[in-house]
Amino acid sequence: MASEPVSAERLAAAARAQTDLPDARVFEARRAWDDRLSDLWGVTVEGEERKSNAFFRVAGGRVAVPAGLSHAARDLSELRPLDGQPWGGGLIYIVTAAGGATPGFPDSWRADEAPLGDGGVRMTVQMPAAWVAYAAAGGVGPAPTGSSEGGGGVTPPEEMATATLDLAADFSLQWRYQLADGEIEGPSGAPADSPPALSDDQLVDALDGARRRARAPRAMPVREPRPLPDHPDTLVVELWALGPVYVPDRGGGPSVDWAAPPAELVPLLSAADLLPPGLLPQDLLSSAHVAGGELTASLPAPLVAWVAGGARQRSPRVAGVKTEADMAQEGRVRLPLDGSSEWTLEVADGAGWRAARGDAP
Repeated sequence: MASEPVSAERLAAAARAQTDLPDARVFEARRAWDDRLSDLWGVTVEGEERKSNAFFRVAGGRVAVPAGLSHAARDLSELRPLDGQPWGGGLIYIVTAAGGATPGFPDSWRADEAPLGDGGVRMTVQMPAAWVAYAAAGGVGPAPTGSSEGGGGVTPPEEMATATLDLAADFSLQWRYQLADGEIEGPSGAPADSPPALSDDQLVDALDGARRRARAPRAMPVREPRPLPDHPDTLVVELWALGPVYVPDRGGGPSVDWAAPPAELVPLLSAADLLPPGLLPQDLLSSAHVAGGELTASLPAPLVAWVAGGARQRSPRVAGVKTEADMAQEGRVRLPLDGSSEWTLEVADGAGWRAARGDAP
């Protein structure tokens, strides 16, 4: 693979994942920043409604695709983008090329750079507050409407907020999100000792599968996907803020043991893509129990309603989408353990339980 030429076709799957354009046309592979750094490539990604650019480090026979910030930090430590002149706001694109973007990444970046005392750089990314909240929630659900670039042309002006990324002198990474009610610490990582064990194609497939199951098209992994213990054909993809999601490794995947206890059954259901769209394993495992041949778990009613609607609306996992009073309403999900995979999603009302309908609790 080391001698394989860099082409748009080779970068296409990773580029679609980086830009949240799953069906886009990818073309025009070209070297990027070749006057300052080697091994960086860009492609144009064109979807039906928008057009974007994706950037990658391609070196040692590998394409740098998201596998956690430790691997992004490792790629940056080899690129050494802190040597030489400042980037004038462009350093965030180098970080993205190494796989270090924030969850809930914007369509385009607007970042200021300032030196850190240790010789590193702080990147302050300006975004509408709704986008920062979306990032802090892990990039779950459809992206907010309106501009992700910030700035003029919007009447009335959008409320703005910031996300910051500290790139230390040793190339460790730390994201933080600044919102009206305080700062949220995001994903971080120090340089890994070695490249990912999985291939680039495996990493992209695993991330795509986890994002689709979670209905989180702009989620990012905390660390490299790893085999599920006792199920080597299944990968655990831990998404920041959303927890582990389970996917088959390149067409594999376990059979479902319907008699297994919830702690074992739920990961198998996730891997087999038998959870309702947007329902996460950790949603179930916090309250799941088995009685009368049925798996039952309690959840906030807005979350159950969002799942019942196919997780197409803005997610109640994002701060500000629903009120605390909304989230205090009761909901539940039930699954008969007979192999039918027919879930019942319900919310409580004054008369008992009724079927959840779309996005309305």
